[in-house]
Amino acid sequence: MFKRFIKFKLIQLILGLLIAIYMTIVKHTTKWSIENEAELSEIIKNNEAFILITWHSRILMLNAAWTNKKLIPSVLISKSRDGAIITNACRFLGINTIRGSINANKQNNKIKVSKRGTLATQEIIKALDNSGCIVITPDGPSGPRQHLKKGALRIARITGVPIYPIIFSVHKRKVFKTWDSFVLPFPFNKGKVIWTNPVYIPKETTDRELKEIQIKIENKMNDLLDSADSAYGHHPVKKT
Repeated sequence: MFKRFIKFKLIQLILGLLIAIYMTIVKHTTKWSIENEAELSEIIKNNEAFILITWHSRILMLNAAWTNKKLIPSVLISKSRDGAIITNACRFLGINTIRGSINANKQNNKIKVSKRGTLATQEIIKALDNSGCIVITPDGPSGPRQHLKKGALRIARITGVPIYPIIFSVHKRKVFKTWDSFVLPFPFNKGKVIWTNPVYIPKETTDRELKEIQIKIENKMNDLLDSADSAYGHHPVKKT
């Protein structure tokens, strides 16, 4: 049993290394067009905290966003087996990870106690208190695809830090028939990175107002993604 466990962990480590190498090759062999990065650059320069959100299907393009070497983000990753592989990949890429899920109490803006969500939420808030950058895929780890869950918004309401939605698209790619229509970007490519304007959520925001913000951000991200994909000749994937 122990040998089987070690072998399984070794496979996860090797797969993580291969993913990290592939992401690095894609990043450095792709001609990226980066839009609307100016305000973010000021945030990074001033060492301010922020939350970055992007769709789960574009996670292999995430490291293309790090044009500033000062920025060392922390990525929220599920405790699944696939999450363990991505965690290893992040470590090889020099990216911090937080394992678990967000569980912020919607009634009183406090951390809700639960076995699965509490520690991750605490780590996120601690990182943000220390001027960190937190990366969240708000439709993960299992969907629905391109639907924004409220966890990141509630963390933003608790901490007062801005949310930056970000969109990735590439010309040459493979789309898999998975729940998220996962996109595999090819090397030697053309790609887009689109930063949207920051979204601030005051602590006094009501749940009804938060729902309106949720819908607005989700629609904005999907509209931008459809536009970016269409620019490379890709038909938008039907929403779930």
